[in-house]
Amino acid sequence: SAAGAVLGPRFDALLHGVRRWSPAVAPGAARAADRVAFVQWNIEHGNCYEQVEGALVSHPEISGADVIALEEVDLGCARAGNRDVAFDLAAALGLHAAWAPLFLETTLGRDDDLRAAAGRDNEEGMFGVAVLSRWPLGEARVLDLPSPRRLQFGLERMVGRHVALAVEVRHPARPFVAIAAHLEVHRTRGHRAAQARVLAGALAREKRPVVLAGDFNTHTFDRGLWHSALHG
Repeated sequence: SAAGAVLGPRFDALLHGVRRWSPAVAPGAARAADRVAFVQWNIEHGNCYEQVEGALVSHPEISGADVIALEEVDLGCARAGNRDVAFDLAAALGLHAAWAPLFLETTLGRDDDLRAAAGRDNEEGMFGVAVLSRWPLGEARVLDLPSPRRLQFGLERMVGRHVALAVEVRHPARPFVAIAAHLEVHRTRGHRAAQARVLAGALAREKRPVVLAGDFNTHTFDRGLWHSALHG
């Protein structure tokens, strides 16, 4: 539309920032000095926020994690109670956090999102990825991934793209890079391969250890339109 020339730069600025949060009190020591307990989780927007927080606080297999990579993390979406999901979780766990947006949601969402919205409207309407850490976070960068637009951004009316968030974790013995990535689900394995190549290229010269986590959507068929899986 004619408004695109005006709105485009504003969307770019909105979608390329990294938000940070640090606890008022430094997190406690790790359970083990010679290992990092790392959790990866796509939390489906934070729609069931209380269950997600409860699991991260008390589930025997994932509580007390040192670093947590999260995908589908809402900021001000009605389906997740208009919460700042990443920072609410960081506050509950007493961890440092960084969050970066993928999309601006212009609708209430899909599937059970309308039920979860419970009649509310979106506030910020943002959807992203996050890294939470026991240790302070250093430099952070957003890696844009090539994203097919027709279905997800056209039909589903989102503004944005897929990304990976790469954050330096300042571990006292050896700093490393933690990455939360979200590869796309709606199109082909070829699209995801192209995204993975961009991600690998961006990390090729990295000298620090890297933990690459994320929702890679690595099913073995093509998705998108109703017949895509049959063709795949």
